Amino acid sequence: NRIYNVIVSDNDNNGKIDITILCETKIVVLEGSLENSPCLVASYPFNGNANDESGNGHDGTVNGATLTTERFGNDSSAYNFNVDGDKIEIPNMGINFPFTFSGWVYLQEKKNEMVYHSDKSDSYWGDYYGFKVALKSTGQVFAEFGNGHGTGNTITRVFFTNDSLNISTWYHLCVRFVTYDSIEIFVNNTKYNTTQGNNTSLTSVSFNGSPGDIGADDYSTGVHSFHGKIDDVQI
Repeated sequence: NRIYNVIVSDNDNNGKIDITILCETKIVVLEGSLENSPCLVASYPFNGNANDESGNGHDGTVNGATLTTERFGNDSSAYNFNVDGDKIEIPNMGINFPFTFSGWVYLQEKKNEMVYHSDKSDSYWGDYYGFKVALKSTGQVFAEFGNGHGTGNTITRVFFTNDSLNISTWYHLCVRFVTYDSIEIFVNNTKYNTTQGNNTSLTSVSFNGSPGDIGADDYSTGVHSFHGKIDDVQI
């Protein structure tokens, strides 16, 4: 089974349901049923493992994270990240604008913590490559892209939500990296207002070719590790 981020409506008022898949190569509108999405890069339902079930072979490698219950109470159907450095390493997929990240998160505490990054990400050494989805210590969600090696506030562009998440609650995150000037963040199917930070005029992104991660970045101490549960990640 696959989980899709969709908009359900009756756009033409003909009495049939229009299902809009948030596909980044194009917007695909289907009437009445869901077919295979033409744009799924990786799908991690975490059903007992970290395998990619999109058919693209982007299997994850678990480092420290443990299987746990998901939002419906089913065992071994999500991953728990409760120790600094716990993560699931995923292959570098060559992700670039435009694309969408989707996943469920359950916060055990509020801290600066990584949910996903696509390429090398280590603020200690000044590595800001590719894209990331993370949380601030206030519980605000933020999305970022970086332009290589240097000082974070000059070579990254950040979009963060004005509202915050709470602990001990499941949330669905959907982040649409549309263009350099447009990154949209949805929480539980509601589009959150965002504010930009760091270099708000940045219009370039660089790539290192390193693997990405779910649940942590490349910072050696694990200080930015996610503490909580993550499930049903799709890219």
